[in-house]
Amino acid sequence: MLLFFRIQPIKKIDVNPYATVSIKGLGIDPLPKKVKYSVYEDRDGQLVNGNYIIKGNESKNMISIFIKINDNSLVKDIVNVFDKNNAKVNLIVSNLNNINEYISYVKNGHYVLYSGESNKDLKEFKSTLNLENNFCISLYNNSTLDNCFKNNFYVLKTNNIYKDNILYNTKANLEKGEFYVFYENKNTLEEISALIKFIKGKN
Repeated sequence: MLLFFRIQPIKKIDVNPYATVSIKGLGIDPLPKKVKYSVYEDRDGQLVNGNYIIKGNESKNMISIFIKINDNSLVKDIVNVFDKNNAKVNLIVSNLNNINEYISYVKNGHYVLYSGESNKDLKEFKSTLNLENNFCISLYNNSTLDNCFKNNFYVLKTNNIYKDNILYNTKANLEKGEFYVFYENKNTLEEISALIKFIKGKN
């Protein structure tokens, strides 16, 4: 089954030249997904094949969960919670300090996205992880967007970014297809199992 992302352009300049590409690996669902993209103009007037992916998995009544890695001290424990609940998680990294660990997560079916500001790290991320498709996620910094578009990464955006009370906040804003970003911290570790069970209970 093919799934579709909803997209939001930077600045659309031509509605005609559409192309369709398969992208795989994002979210809990492992099946290939499709996104339509067109030609857009960035802030400097450059033409880029880019847009923000703002939703996915709507047709499967699913959501995607992301963990923004902080100091890497709780990542293994958080990933273990997902494994125990037979779910996959997307890990957001801003540097390559623990690249071998990230590779092991990818091998186990999880996914890794880039959100750093270094174009050098971004290129190394792409070559080292050797993913079928590469994703960035824009949280607060526009320099991430510039580097990602220039290096042909798919770029995600979301307003569902929570540092604490993730169970309450997600319940209050739960909508199929949405992306939810949680920070790597004790609150996330304490609440993530209950949240996964709640989401699965909502089918």
